[in-house]
Amino acid sequence: MRGLCGFAAALAALGGGAGGCGPAVHNEAAERARQWFSGAGAEAAAVRAVLDRHPESLQAGAVFPDWGYGCMGMDDEAEAAHWSPFMEHGVAHYLATYQGQGQGQGQGQAPSERGEQLVAFLFGVASHQVADEQWHSLSGLREGIMRVLAASTFGGDYARAHDVLDVGGDFALAHMSDLGHMLDKWSVPVDDVLAIYRRMGFSVSRWRMNLCITRQFYAMEAVKRFGRGLFPSYASRAPMLIERLDDYYIGGLYAMATATHDCWAAVADWFATGNLTRRCLVDDRLRRPPPRGSPERLERSRGRSLLRRMGLSSGRLRQLRDAISVDD
Repeated sequence: MRGLCGFAAALAALGGGAGGCGPAVHNEAAERARQWFSGAGAEAAAVRAVLDRHPESLQAGAVFPDWGYGCMGMDDEAEAAHWSPFMEHGVAHYLATYQGQGQGQGQGQAPSERGEQLVAFLFGVASHQVADEQWHSLSGLREGIMRVLAASTFGGDYARAHDVLDVGGDFALAHMSDLGHMLDKWSVPVDDVLAIYRRMGFSVSRWRMNLCITRQFYAMEAVKRFGRGLFPSYASRAPMLIERLDDYYIGGLYAMATATHDCWAAVADWFATGNLTRRCLVDDRLRRPPPRGSPERLERSRGRSLLRRMGLSSGRLRQLRDAISVDD
């Protein structure tokens, strides 16, 4: 009974709007990129091996940045996880914490288990960032899938398109496939994530993060169980969900997976060399980014809020916290 209540509550949260693509869409983009990811160098091969060994961390990372939207006042912290400073500080934390013990990706040495989990998690976060930029037509991408849906179906009403696409995209994906690659367990390196936030100047409590991540996990499980049945109501409102979700050139599944693949090649270099010159986001390439960790950059990251997720009560979240594996 508690599980059914949790699923119902998660569906209610999904119905209230979302801060980005839904969990199924994000995991689909990351999974396609994982299958494609390869390279001639040892670094790419090492990264692919880590992603293959820790899909539970990759999938958790692919959903993670939305963790705090509409959940106990953590909106700014969630927004910060959507932009490059989070990844930059994440790599810096990894290099200081794990490579300092001889665990470097590019040094021919096997990373520790915790180090590998953090790497896989951060590659998932990078996938989320790239996918959301296309999905939401951010950073000057005027022909992204959401803006086109707004113009073609909702009379230019971006908010209505946002609500339908974020939730309907997951339901459409459940209609298209059995979502068999989506795991029933996540592994979140909470200690490392909290340390990354401290580097960025945020103070985040462990219990809030654990509860908010648990809500995300239940939303994903709700999509897996009920998404196919709920799809028709969304398909009738937005035929584009059927016609172009996979192949639309800015924000379709193929496009987001391709952008993720290209981003991962850059992130692999970040881990191997500490050189952050290569960029992932269009937002970074359009202008010269402020220095890492600068107030200007952090405020820009915080200020571009998306529509907020509808939250669950803290009491309900406490009941659901055992659904996900997180650091103690």
